[in-house]
Formats: sequence, C-alpha cells, structure tokens
Amino acid sequence: MNQFTYNLIHDKFIIRKMIILNILDNGRKFVSSNYLAEQLGCTVRTISTDISQLKEELPQNWEIHGLTNKGYILIKPLTNSLSTLVDSYLSSSTICKIMLKIFKNEFYTMEKWSQLLYINKSTLLNNLKEYNNILDNNKLSWNFRELQLTGDELNIRYYYCVFFYFIHKYKDRQILPDELGKRIKLLLNKSNFSIDFEVLSCIIYVSIHRWLNKYTYEKVFYNAFQFNNSHMNFFNKLIEIIEDYYKIKISQIECDALKLFLFFEMQNKSDHGMLYLKYLYELDKELYYSYLELIDIFKSRMSIGKKEELCMRLIPYFFKANFYNQYNLAINYVLEPLDMYKSVLLKGYNQNYNLVSRWNKKFNNTRFNSDEIKFISTYITIILNSYIKKKVLLLYRGTDAAKEVIYSKLKKCLGEYVSIHSESRNNAKFDFIITNFQQENTNSITFFISDSLCDNTIKIIKENILDIK
Repeated sequence: MNQFTYNLIHDKFIIRKMIILNILDNGRKFVSSNYLAEQLGCTVRTISTDISQLKEELPQNWEIHGLTNKGYILIKPLTNSLSTLVDSYLSSSTICKIMLKIFKNEFYTMEKWSQLLYINKSTLLNNLKEYNNILDNNKLSWNFRELQLTGDELNIRYYYCVFFYFIHKYKDRQILPDELGKRIKLLLNKSNFSIDFEVLSCIIYVSIHRWLNKYTYEKVFYNAFQFNNSHMNFFNKLIEIIEDYYKIKISQIECDALKLFLFFEMQNKSDHGMLYLKYLYELDKELYYSYLELIDIFKSRMSIGKKEELCMRLIPYFFKANFYNQYNLAINYVLEPLDMYKSVLLKGYNQNYNLVSRWNKKFNNTRFNSDEIKFISTYITIILNSYIKKKVLLLYRGTDAAKEVIYSKLKKCLGEYVSIHSESRNNAKFDFIITNFQQENTNSITFFISDSLCDNTIKIIKENILDIK
C-alpha cells in the first residue's frame, strides 16, 4: 500500500490496522511488537489494542497469533489477499465517498454532506482540510460552496486516474464495461505496446466520463512527444475501439491528451531511445545539451559503449520527468518509495541523487523539483547497477554431485547479480571466494561454508556481497 491510499482514510486507527496487516502479510514470519510500534510511531500497548480489534475483523479462516518472545504472525491461506479488508476500509472512507460523488457530478453543500455521511460538520471540514496536502500536490483545491474540485482539467483527470487505479487494486472487477475491456485486452495482446491494462482502463474510464459530461481542456496539447509507427498504429486502433463502443467521435484535443497519458504510463524499451533523443533535440536544444551534460557526469563509471547505452536507456524517463514538470503533474505516484527493496540495483542511489541535484542547479536552471530528481536518479541507479557483475569463485572439496548442488544453490540466489566460477584460470582475479576448506593467502574476501550450505548462510553471503544489509 502507498501513501495515496492511506491518505484516503481519515481514521488513524484504521490506518494503523491497514499498516499492521501490510507488515504482517510477509509469508508467515513473526514480527515483534517493538518493530510494529516503531513503524507506526506508537506504543507497544497501542499495537496490542489494535491487533485485538483486528482479530475480530479478520475473515473466518484467518488468524493472528502472538507470542511473548517472538511477536505476531498472520496465518492466512496463500490464495487469499488483503484486498477484501482494504476495500471495506476504503468503502467506508469519507474522502472516498465524496470523491466518487464529485466524479459522478453530484455536488452538495457542507450541510447536506454532513447529513448524508452522518458526521459533524466541523469534523467533516477537518477531514477535508487534512486532505489538502494531496490536493495541493495535484494543483487542486476544494470549492466549499457546493463541494467539488477546482483546478486545471488535466490535473483533475490525472488525480482521478490515480484515485481509481489505487482503489480498484482492491476490487475483484474491472473498471471498464466487460465488452470494451475484452476488446482492449485483445488489442494489447496483438500489439507490442506495453502498458498495464488496469492503468490503461483507468485512463480511458476517466477520460471518456469527463468528456461525455462536457468537461473539456482549455489548453492545447502541442505535439511534444512522439510514438513510433507501431505505437501510433496501436493508438489509432484503440481510438477506433472506443469510438465504436460509445458511438462517438473523439475530438483531436482529447486524442492528444489521451496520447499524453499513454506516453506517461507506457513501459519503455531501449530501442526507442534514438527516437526520443532526436525529438528532444528538435523540441528544446537547451534541454538536449543539458541532458548530455547529465550523461557526462556519470561517464567515469562506465565504458564509452555503456555511456551511449545509458543515454539511450535513460532518455524516455528523462522525457517523462520533463513533461510531468511542464504540465504540473505529481510524479511521485509513479515512483513508490523503494527503501523496502533490498536490491543491488539501488546501491549508490544517494550518491546519484546528489549528482543529479547538482546537475539540476548547474545545467538545468533548477527546472526539476525533488520528486522529479528522485525519479531520474532512481532510473540512473538501476541502469548503472545493471552493468555491475561481481566475480565469485566457488572452491569446494567434495563429490561432483555435492559441488553441483552447492553451485546450483548459489546460482539461484546470486546469479542475477554475480558471475560464479568453479575454477580459476590464467590468474584471474575475483571479488569474493566461497569455499568449504582453508585457503592460502588471497587478496579476495573469503566466505567459509559448511558442506551442506544452509539457506541462512546463503542469505548472509548475499547481504555481504551485494552490501544490502
């Protein structure tokens, strides 16, 4: 779950229960009370009280067990998810109810809302004000005369795309009509346009609903981005399907806006890099040369060939960051916090963030905000670290079968990040040695293992090799 979802809930008690469930949904591992209290910023006694109430709300075949020395563990079938519970919490949310009604063009005064929700008017006002941080982030605000959202149409649509995407994660039905959804899925399966179906569904649902209800764009969307021929072919067929289903003719400005949303959410491939780079040069030469300065900052950490590859792989994300900035859209929703992912692909992120921040000030006129810098820095880090392969030498004394089993275990756990060798040739140098017997003097870091190599030992080796403790 993410901050956008939590912010839809105004009851702090419910938020705590949602976070507790999310932490305990970890594959049946115990979690200590102290850890839960630390994550939620509350006392151990509060955790105990919340879990006692949570136990009463769990589905029939779910249980939370607590042991004094170990903490709490959630027991549930692996075939069950948290979705039903989270959906029930969101469905009872004041903000969710109001946002859904506003989307359906049902506007009421504060007095009327107070009656409909059976809530005190001052409490309602406080809940709405607490949600201002999300609206501010989306360049939106409340109109309290008859409660509704005010702001640019693009920002309103973007907000509702995010809103429906996150709340429909916990529902067992798609947001589009069944027949329309089937036709779009079929089109996606036949094309090479990579986009999440649920994201695409929310974009179409929000766009068509707003347009049919006479909410139109005041600005013109210049052709500030390009699709290649195959992507353009997909887009044209998508428009044909939507027009045929709703028996409408979509205006050019609506097509341009829809194309912009698809550009934001499409999954990028490195072979599109040259198209974006060429177009950036035509669109904004100053920004083009600023981008090349950014690539140069990281050139010392790679070969010339890899530098060119970084340039091509990063440019789609750079383009997206630029257009999020240009259209005042909140980029943080497409980049969830990655602290939980203990991955070598994120090693060095802080250093890269600092370098991008300095580049932004020196070469980019401080154009990008902190979230856009995080977005660019994350993808630079992932791309750079994808080139890193630690060299590991496995030296094992035992039967060939046992050696093969040990090699297989290590390959399965570490193979994505390291190259594992079973013998040394031509005085080759290795970053690490893994062995079950004593070694002579070596300059490589050496890990000693038992003949059987248990899973916990592999975990410790991985943490040390990848520096992800």
